[in-house]
Amino acid sequence: MSAIMEDFAHRFTARASDDEVKRDLELTCDECGENVADIEPGDSLKSLLGCAADHVCSDPAERIAELKAEWAEATGDNPDDYQLSEDDWSVGLGDDGAREIVELLERQDRA
Repeated sequence: MSAIMEDFAHRFTARASDDEVKRDLELTCDECGENVADIEPGDSLKSLLGCAADHVCSDPAERIAELKAEWAEATGDNPDDYQLSEDDWSVGLGDDGAREIVELLERQDRA
C-alpha cells in the first residue's frame, strides 16, 4: 500500500450523515471531525484522495467550541456546567456530533 493510501486509511472514515434526509456518505477526517466531502455514487477513489490530500485540519479547540455552541443552542443550556456523557451530547448534536465531540475532548485531554 502506498504512503498516501496508508495515510488516507488512517485519517479518514466514510460515515453516514447526521442529516436524515441525506443518503450519501460523508468522508470525515478522524483528526478534526470535519466533513471533507460527500461521497456520491460514481465518485472515484482518486477524487476522494484529492479531497483528503487538500484537507487541512481545523484547530480542535475551535471545533469543540463550535460543537458546544451548537449543543447550547439546541438545548438552551451551557455544556460547561455539566460533565456530559456521549448520550447527553447526542441530545443536542445527534449521534455523529456526540461521537465527534467526545473524541475531540478525549484527544484534548491526552495532549
